[in-house]
Amino acid sequence: MNALPVDRSDEPHGPPANEVDTGPTFSGRHLRVVLAAATFLFGVLAVHGLVPSPVGGVVVGVLLTVVVLVRPHTPVPQLVLFAGGAAMLGADTAFSPVVFLLLPLAQTVLRASWWVARVPRAGRVERSVLLLDLRRAGAVQAASQGLALVGYAATTLDGSGLFLVVAAVALAGLVALTVPRSWWP
Repeated sequence: MNALPVDRSDEPHGPPANEVDTGPTFSGRHLRVVLAAATFLFGVLAVHGLVPSPVGGVVVGVLLTVVVLVRPHTPVPQLVLFAGGAAMLGADTAFSPVVFLLLPLAQTVLRASWWVARVPRAGRVERSVLLLDLRRAGAVQAASQGLALVGYAATTLDGSGLFLVVAAVALAGLVALTVPRSWWP
């Protein structure tokens, strides 16, 4: 046993303090606005061939937006996008140029829902992190738009729809390859 007193005058008093410096940030509320806008536009454009009135498309867009905002976790956004793709296939067998608008919206819904599921409303994300995510999304969009162009060209060259099915399978494969491994259980 040691009975000598210990000098603790050089130890800091109180809890340890850390200072963290961040760059410019993006609010969790803004992420939710981006998710809501992209989901709404995707819903309206996806059902434009099935629903005869614009009001019906707006109602579908609002419903899909509410579903995704209430539950932005996997697999809800993916199921919403799948339903939109099924609506596009059910509307017409010809390739619709609306797909060129739907591809970036679908990518935005997926990425924004991922961020919304992880960042609270009052939270913030550093812009540099979002820029890295945008670079990857840009590469995916370039490949997706290229596949969409192939599908569009294939439907104008061949009336049977075989190339459309091949392009759809290739696009589904691209989506499966680009989904981050952390999304799967």
